[in-house]
Parts: sequence; C-alpha cells; structure tokens
Amino acid sequence: MVSVGAALSVSSCGITGSVMFGAVIAGLNEVPIAEGAEEGPGASPPLADAGTDPGTDPFGNGVGDQERRRIFRDSENWKHLESPIGVIPGGQYFVHHARGHVSTCSFGWLVRSREDAGRLYNLTAGHCGKPGDEVFVEAGPEKLLKVGTFIWTEHDEFAPAGTGPDQALIELEDSAFAVGTPELDKVTLVGHASMDWLQQNRPYLCRLGWRSGLSCGSFDRIVNQHLFRYDNISDKGDSGGVIWAQDPEDENRIWAVGVTSFIQPSDAASAGGASIGGTMQRFNLAVVQ
Repeated sequence: MVSVGAALSVSSCGITGSVMFGAVIAGLNEVPIAEGAEEGPGASPPLADAGTDPGTDPFGNGVGDQERRRIFRDSENWKHLESPIGVIPGGQYFVHHARGHVSTCSFGWLVRSREDAGRLYNLTAGHCGKPGDEVFVEAGPEKLLKVGTFIWTEHDEFAPAGTGPDQALIELEDSAFAVGTPELDKVTLVGHASMDWLQQNRPYLCRLGWRSGLSCGSFDRIVNQHLFRYDNISDKGDSGGVIWAQDPEDENRIWAVGVTSFIQPSDAASAGGASIGGTMQRFNLAVVQ
C-alpha cells in the first residue's frame, strides 16, 4: 500500500479486461532534457529490412538472419523500472483517476511542442487515463510524487482492445526528472517514423515496460490506421511503454514508432502497438532525446 498525503491510497491494481494491459510504476534517472530529435525524412526514413543482414541483439551480441528474427526478452536487467524517481521510458507510473480509483501504466515517449519548446509531455497509451487524471511516481517508502496530468486522450473505452486509437498526452510539471532515450548503451534516438515506414521496411522492434522489461521481435502487420502488431512478450502493466525500431543500417540508431497498446492471451508471443505518427503530426510534436 502506498499513500499520498492523507487523502490518496494506492494498491497494486491493473486495468481490467481480457486483452488490455493494466498499469504499473517505473523509475527514472535524473538526466537533463536534450534538444528535440528530428523527424525522419518523409514518412519513411531510409532504413533497410531488419531481416536481410546479420546484426546484433539489443546488447550488441552478433546474430545471423534467422536468429535476428527470434523474440528477445530480458526482465532481470530492468527491475529498476518498478521504482522510479522520475519519468523514464518504460517506467511505472500511478494514475489517480477522477472517479477515485488508482491504476498503473508504463511511461511512453518524451515529446515537446515545436511551437512552445517549454512544454513537455509524455506520449503514452490512451486507455491509461483521461484528461484531468493525475500522474504520480514513487518518491520513497509509502510516498508518491506528482509529475504530471493527462490533458488529452484518444481511446474508446467501450470498444474491444486492439480495434481503435489508443493515445494520450501527459503534461509534465518538471523537466529535470525526465528522460527521452531508452537506457541502452551506445544508442541514439534520432526521431520518429510512421506506419507507412513500418509496412515498407518491416523492422526489428523493441519495447520497454515496468512489468516485463525489454522485449524485441519482428514486425508482423498493420492492423488499421492506428495499430500494428509485432512479435513480442508483454504483460499487463507494460501498457503505454515505448516501442522503437532498430535502424538496419546502423543499429545504434533507433526510431520511435509507438506505445504498447494490447496483448492477445491466445497468442502470447504477439503484441499490439499504437502508432505515434498521427499524434506527432496532429499536435506538431518532436521526440526529445
């Protein structure tokens, strides 16, 4: 049990539903915000197919074509995502809903307005919260720290999971405790890419979430204008966490492509992501490194 002041009590709960992720809490390193990264050239950054050349796994281990397509998972090295001191990709956060209940999700991409660089947001899953819901991270034993508020959500709570849009923006209160690039060695976040690029290049995709840590796999297919599927091992609590694509020409470069949206219990090695391309364009946003 975690408490905020004397008013709010939080239990370890999740969002109900057979295929919808629940929400949980994650940690962050105190790192200053970098300048916003540039968007890829057009809808399709010049990346090759992820399965055509031998490459490396997320930790730099050499692999070949067939091994490259295997599903990767590491939860052991990402346990710190459960105990945040700020806002980091995949980190756990608590949502205090207007109706009084509390749930948790994983932080998504750090973005800023191109028109007002002083305003910073976290782009996460829409089913995690509604406008006005307050966002907290763990700040010590039995203490929570408010880091932001949901200001926009696009999600139909009555529609089946995996069928419609699933995006939200959390406006952050303090940039000093926010990080944009996933905590991977020698990796540069260069911008965001669209679903057109995903379809054309079929890249190797990775995601982070407080519940399952890091998992990577091959792009599968476009579901509709909002969602895509890829090979991955995810669980309740990973909702809202970052999804990125490796650049086949330089695997130290990654592109932000989505946030974790849904799972399918009957196919546990497959997961669904919500593309961020439309939201980035709609609100004239840039990813922050």
